[in-house]
Amino acid sequence: MVQEKSIHNRENGHRSQIFLFLLLFFAATLNLDFYLIFMGLDKTYQFIQIAFYGLFSFICIFNILLFLTKKKRQFLKVFPYWGILTLIITLKFIILFIQSPSWFLPEGKFFNQFITFTVNIVIMILLSKKINNQKDLRASIWGLGLGGSLSAIIPLVFFPEMIGSRSLYLNGYFFNGSFWNSSVISYISVGWLLIALSIYTRSKMKKIVLVTLFALMILGGLAGLSRAMLISIVLSTAIYLLASKLFIKYIKTFMIALIALIVLIIFFPNVTENFEHRLGGGIDIENEDRVKIWKDYLEDLPDYILLGELKGDYKKYSVTGAGPHSALLNWLTQFGIIALIGFFVLIYGLFVSIKRIYLNLSPQVGAALFGWLVSYLSIVLINETGFNNLTIYCAIGIILGWGNSLKGQKVKEEPS
Repeated sequence: MVQEKSIHNRENGHRSQIFLFLLLFFAATLNLDFYLIFMGLDKTYQFIQIAFYGLFSFICIFNILLFLTKKKRQFLKVFPYWGILTLIITLKFIILFIQSPSWFLPEGKFFNQFITFTVNIVIMILLSKKINNQKDLRASIWGLGLGGSLSAIIPLVFFPEMIGSRSLYLNGYFFNGSFWNSSVISYISVGWLLIALSIYTRSKMKKIVLVTLFALMILGGLAGLSRAMLISIVLSTAIYLLASKLFIKYIKTFMIALIALIVLIIFFPNVTENFEHRLGGGIDIENEDRVKIWKDYLEDLPDYILLGELKGDYKKYSVTGAGPHSALLNWLTQFGIIALIGFFVLIYGLFVSIKRIYLNLSPQVGAALFGWLVSYLSIVLINETGFNNLTIYCAIGIILGWGNSLKGQKVKEEPS
């Protein structure tokens, strides 16, 4: 009887890991929308959408039933750092719904935004509760990492002529953010999670694959000449090396990075020339487009500070109609000061989880996750990218779940 129960639990664990892997793989491949549609692969993208939302719905229903029958007491076993954000987002959508229910119909003004935030928040909470062992963790990171790597692999393989270009258009088709923006999203979502997992694994082959995926995301992000990406890489790497306290050990890493830089200069001279052009004149803060956008929004701060713009038309505060280009201003203008506080609480929760991993599991793994936090913040605080991207919330859920799984314990053994 005991043996049958053990086999049953093991089979349930395997199914859970398969579902997590597929859910996060398809979540990451949703970032391929611009590439797939541009390449005429609309049906492939539709399949990805159906696969993700089908799996997402099934897992949500299953966990709701599980919660109602077995795990009510365990649901709030740890502090819900996502709680304030969830409540204020819900309140804001209720306010908008009261004003005009038609706004939330499929063709309505806020239908897409409502679906986006609902899925983002739910998947973050789901992962923070679902990931309670190392096998679930590995399946989640591998799924998100492999799916996210396609955002770099597809443009690098099929559109190498776009390397070194910041164009928003290609053959009349508009790419939101830039042609290479999906690589940046993948990098800040899962890049450093891959490094954390590579440190905490025995298999040399897996280590090589994980680091290669990380490198591809970096290459894809830098191919678009993103200054924010460059800053993010430098800052997160510095934090990682400081936190890991292994400077001498990583001299080899610096040598590999130097060789990679030389290869980049030799084989992609247009990339380095364009970067020199973008960085050569320095940064004129007063004339930076994003600084002008921030000033536009801050001038009208009293109008939206409580609950955000009450009719949801927050872009009216920009002279050019641009988004706030900062996670802080996005939370303020769309949901108000309480949402901003909720964002800070969520970041604090991430810090607590990472610190727990650092102390209870491995300083090197924790250092990589501190690198993740810095890479994320260095992008989202000065960009539109990263505010409401699904894979970001997946990563947040993974880190919160990872930290929760180590609460009150030390883990010395390594996963395979």
